[in-house]
Amino acid sequence: MTTKRIQPYFYLCFLLFLCLGNFILSANEAKSELQGWRKKRAEIFAQIEQELAAKVAAEVHMEDAAASLAIPLPIVKPERSVSDAFVEIRKKAEEAARAARPIRELQSIVHDAERLFPLYKVGDRTSVRLRTKVYPIASGIVNAISNERVQIGSRWIPIQDIAEEQRFAFDEQKTTDLRQNYVMRQNSMQFALFKNASDELFLKLLPTQMRQAGYVPINTGSEELPKPENWLSHEIALQQEWSRLRKEASEKLRPEIEKKRFAENRFKYYQNKKEWRPAGMFQSLKNLFD
Repeated sequence: MTTKRIQPYFYLCFLLFLCLGNFILSANEAKSELQGWRKKRAEIFAQIEQELAAKVAAEVHMEDAAASLAIPLPIVKPERSVSDAFVEIRKKAEEAARAARPIRELQSIVHDAERLFPLYKVGDRTSVRLRTKVYPIASGIVNAISNERVQIGSRWIPIQDIAEEQRFAFDEQKTTDLRQNYVMRQNSMQFALFKNASDELFLKLLPTQMRQAGYVPINTGSEELPKPENWLSHEIALQQEWSRLRKEASEKLRPEIEKKRFAENRFKYYQNKKEWRPAGMFQSLKNLFD
C-alpha cells in the first residue's frame, strides 16, 4: 500500500477516534448531570424542612396546646400521685353519698326484723288471724305450742289454720332464719345503694378534682376515667398535645411549600416514579432508563 493511500485512512481513523472521545465525554457529562439532580433534590428537601420548621414554630405555640386541652397557664404541678389523688376523691364521694343517704345501724335493721317476724312463746299474749270463717281471730295467752297445733287461751288451733304470714311465728328456727335473711338482704341492699351512689359521685367529681390536682385525662369515657393510667400531668399532656398540633400543622403546610420550592427549581412530580425529578422532555426520556 502506498503512502498516499495510507494517509486518508489514517485521517479517517483519527476523526473517528475524536468523535468517539467526544461521545464518551458527552455521555459522562450527561451521567454526571443526571446524578447531580439527585443531590439538588436532597438540597431542596433540606430547604423545605428548614422552612417548614420555621413556619410551624411561628404558627403553633404552647398556648395553643393549653387552649386545646383547656389547661390554664401557668400549669399546676401535681403535689401527689394519681393513686393518692384517687383515694382522696373517693373519700369525698363516699362522704357525700353517706350524707345524702345515711347508712342505717345494723341494730336498727335487727329491730325491724323482730317487728316484721315476731316469735311467740308460751306465756306471750297474742292475736292471730285464722283461715276459718267461724271465729277468724284468736286472741289470748299462748299456753302450749307443738308442731301440729297451738293453744291460745283455752282454744286449740291447728297450725295450718293460722294465716300464712303468722304461722311461722310459733316456729323458733323458722323465725330466726327469716330474721337473719331479712337483715342480710337489707344490709346488702343498703351497701349496694351506697356503693352505686358513691361510684356515681366519684365519676362526677373526678374530672374537676383531678384537673385541680394537676392532671388531665387521655380519654373522657366513663369506663376510662376511673383508670389511673388514663391520667397525665399537665406538663406531659401539654408536650404531647403541642407535638400533635405541630405534626398536624406540618402535614397541612408541607404540600404547598414542597410544590412551590420544587417548581422554583424546575422539578416535576412524576406519579409513575412517586418522586420529584427535573422537568423537561429530555429529562423525561432519561427517567425511562434511570
